[in-house]
Amino acid sequence: MSLDLHIERDAARDAGLPGRPRRAWRPIAHPLKELAIRERPALGTTVRLVTAPGAVTEATTLADTYLDELDKVASRFRPDSEVCALARAGAGVFFISPLLAELLEHALEAWRYSDGLLDPTLGGALIAAGYDRDFAAIGGSGPAPVSFEDGALCTGVDAFDLHGRLLEIERPILFDLGSSAKAHAADVLAARLSLLGAAVLVSLGGDLASRGTPPGGAWPLLIDEMSPGATAPVQLLLREGGLATSSTLRRRWNAAGKPAHHLLDPRTALPASGPWRTASVVAASCVRANAASSAAIIAGEGASRFLELRALSARLVGTDGSVHLVGDWPTRAEGLLEPQRTSGRRP
Repeated sequence: MSLDLHIERDAARDAGLPGRPRRAWRPIAHPLKELAIRERPALGTTVRLVTAPGAVTEATTLADTYLDELDKVASRFRPDSEVCALARAGAGVFFISPLLAELLEHALEAWRYSDGLLDPTLGGALIAAGYDRDFAAIGGSGPAPVSFEDGALCTGVDAFDLHGRLLEIERPILFDLGSSAKAHAADVLAARLSLLGAAVLVSLGGDLASRGTPPGGAWPLLIDEMSPGATAPVQLLLREGGLATSSTLRRRWNAAGKPAHHLLDPRTALPASGPWRTASVVAASCVRANAASSAAIIAGEGASRFLELRALSARLVGTDGSVHLVGDWPTRAEGLLEPQRTSGRRP
């Protein structure tokens, strides 16, 4: 059986919009009595928790508190969020919240790990590309975009310095922490919820973090690209660590009559145009897997080399639908996903 945790699913279609009341957790039916599955919209996508039935009530309560705090700090679609307030404030020195400092530290680590391919200052560039509000509202009748002065559209990590909770901004910036913040949230929730004494799997938009040993020794997952012409889903097993998928198919829209997506290349400030439409990576944490999968899409032809240097295993799907496996990614159904290979080096 599978827990139906599609690592490439597009959950944006049922996501709640910022400012609306929090939606209730919905139980997901499955055949394993040892596990309980709950999900609800959050952070512009869907969060899903898998844990023991006895821990699920406390787990969802803890998750609600953390996800609400994260949204208030990092959402660039809420005018009252901390990142939007900083964008409006412009240049200066600011004493920021502990959570935002933590998120920016992780974003800078991802920037270094990706050789600069993941830039947390691309919020303005995303607005210019047409991703100016919660994705579920683009092209529809949802809330109007959050407005900023033109000066808030600067990019480049050289525009700010972070020293603990002191943030010095030289040029106005709208931080975009969406992808890395969701991966960080998955890791944080998995760690916190595991303290309840049960194995736990957390999925945010299909990016997964796990802690503890589930019934059967591994989590059964489906690899399902959910796109026209895709191959049938393949079931694989994850015993520990994180798993993330980045895709140019998930969040797409039309800008000036041309298709666009949310994965921007910081070298051009435009949607990446390489040969891959999805990249799935397994790593020791969801943060690391998410950074590697996003960077692989942006790296284009250099994706395999990028992943091999970091001793990571991955599944790349080309724009033509061809599948390319990197490292120890399983070649058969019910194969085990290993978070780190024994060979390779970090740059």
